[in-house]
Amino acid sequence: MRVLFASEYNSCRSQMAEAIFNLLSAEGSEAFSAGFEPVGYVDAYAIAVMQELGVDITYNQSKGLEDLPAIEFDVVVAINWPEPEVLAKGRMQLDWDLSDPSGMGVEECRSIRNELRSRIERLISAPLPVS
Repeated sequence: MRVLFASEYNSCRSQMAEAIFNLLSAEGSEAFSAGFEPVGYVDAYAIAVMQELGVDITYNQSKGLEDLPAIEFDVVVAINWPEPEVLAKGRMQLDWDLSDPSGMGVEECRSIRNELRSRIERLISAPLPVS
């Protein structure tokens, strides 16, 4: 399964989601992330709370849709994306409403990380519709 997590800046939520999916998913599955206004760095709190899970995203960079490989995704997860229909890169699309914890502190970031993990666990365990 190939999954794209897309959010505004690709500095916190989508970066954590990409890393969590890659941590929990089966071999051969892969996640990517992108933003529509990438800022070029990953939020320090996101780095800290991912290190609590043993995942190092220190050297990740935020990126835009144009930086993604030219592939079709099985699932596109739009996290507070303003125009979800723009993300026609996947067989299935999910819209997740999650506040942006960037710069809000480690507790808020940890809370969003935990919610992402819960949703990703459900995503991984749910069968994808057949096209």
